[in-house]
Amino acid sequence: MTAYILAGIDVHDQAGYERYVEKATPSLIEHDVRVRALCDSPTVLEGGPTPGRFVLLEFPDRAAAQAWYRSQSYQGEALPLRHASADTSFLVVIDDAELASGS
Repeated sequence: MTAYILAGIDVHDQAGYERYVEKATPSLIEHDVRVRALCDSPTVLEGGPTPGRFVLLEFPDRAAAQAWYRSQSYQGEALPLRHASADTSFLVVIDDAELASGS
């Protein structure tokens, strides 16, 4: 069952975040991740505060999403750069059945 990682991020160091993207990209390729959406200008309909950037990544299943996040290629090289250059409001894994059923 397809799974997604949805992240809300506020970038406070653009150059540092660009280094993060450079390091994260090979891990995405290695784990066959599809970037489904990147949005730096979300339209807020309710709630807040809203992160400045939303990212939606697609994986074959929840286990693949967790394997990518826990991988040495992401944890060891990319993640520290994201932590140093941006604040993460949320990073969650959801299954497509949960999206479709509203559960």
